[in-house]
Amino acid sequence: MRYLILLLLFNSSFIAIAQSITIYQEAETGKYYRSNQLEEANESKVKTYKMVFPNMTVTFAVQIIEEINRNDSTIKVFEWVKTTEGNLEKIFDYKGKEFPDYKFETLENESLRISDLKGKPIFVDLWFTSCRPCIAKFPELNTIAKKYKDEVHFVAITFNTSKEVEKLLKKHPLDFIHVVDAKPFLKEIGQQLYPKNVLLDKSGRVVFISDSFTPLEKKEMQDVIEEILGSK
Repeated sequence: MRYLILLLLFNSSFIAIAQSITIYQEAETGKYYRSNQLEEANESKVKTYKMVFPNMTVTFAVQIIEEINRNDSTIKVFEWVKTTEGNLEKIFDYKGKEFPDYKFETLENESLRISDLKGKPIFVDLWFTSCRPCIAKFPELNTIAKKYKDEVHFVAITFNTSKEVEKLLKKHPLDFIHVVDAKPFLKEIGQQLYPKNVLLDKSGRVVFISDSFTPLEKKEMQDVIEEILGSK
């Protein structure tokens, strides 16, 4: 009987070890989470947004984009999907409509209207100089700008002054047309969450909006660019 009990205990321990555990990996940062840690991270993100935007109700969901199976574990690669209620940004009201045709001032002290750029797709980056996530995306934005430099217009819009932008670009170059002092415009569209990228088709109509430019959003936006360029 004693040997039977030991055998049963051994078998149960082996089964417990052999069971696959599930680990979650955030695609953007590469950080790993257990399921209980994922819940804590979710709550922390919600609290952070609530502190910055008290009039906005924000919720996050986990979107699995890849699943990697191993002998002893399953790794689920995910992205955070954010939804908001309450004080929504007006830029989303322009989805499917023409982008506001403001008269902007560029870094070179020239006037610019989005309507001047019609005929090619327009990639708009909304950012500001002390936004670390915005600046962290510059290398990726430069890569896309280089790839489509002859086929797409690239415009970066900020409320910062020319002096502030020039200083930042010396350390972190961004190969875009730079619009500065655009505070009235950004206030008009209710811009709050950065970074934000907006894609316009050849007629100046808003066809895609990215909140955080995650790898998935980056791929989707490039797919839309290819679709626009491929259409006659």
